[in-house]
Amino acid sequence: MWTDDQIPDLPGKLSHRIDGIEVRETGSQTKGRGLFAIRPIPAKTVLDLSPVHIIPPADYRIIRDLGCRHHIFAWDQHNGEEISAAIAYGILSFCNHGDQPNARIARDMAGCRMALISTCDIRADEEITIRYFNTRFRDEPN
Repeated sequence: MWTDDQIPDLPGKLSHRIDGIEVRETGSQTKGRGLFAIRPIPAKTVLDLSPVHIIPPADYRIIRDLGCRHHIFAWDQHNGEEISAAIAYGILSFCNHGDQPNARIARDMAGCRMALISTCDIRADEEITIRYFNTRFRDEPN
């Protein structure tokens, strides 16, 4: 059961990654490493499908404050306030924020996995970015 827009069906797969993406230094002092296309990638391509580890609401703030904030994704909201989070075990965790992102995250709540999907055509050597701010979780990370 995917909670965001439908993605191409990947039956029976817990993980998947296309050839054509890599992690490299961005050259920016603020971004560090990032995810880049090494060949042109069409829109609506599943770039990475990764299993996740769910962090319960009681542990979320502790883990966030350990310095892993950039690798934590909001997962689900409980009681209107507390949120659970997820750590993705794939290359998608290296995506940086973009004000005009070229990819998005979709969550498979039942299968405990996340997909990184291109939202437009991506050029070779272009950084793959997502929007960190998730309005479902107010000021929490994507």
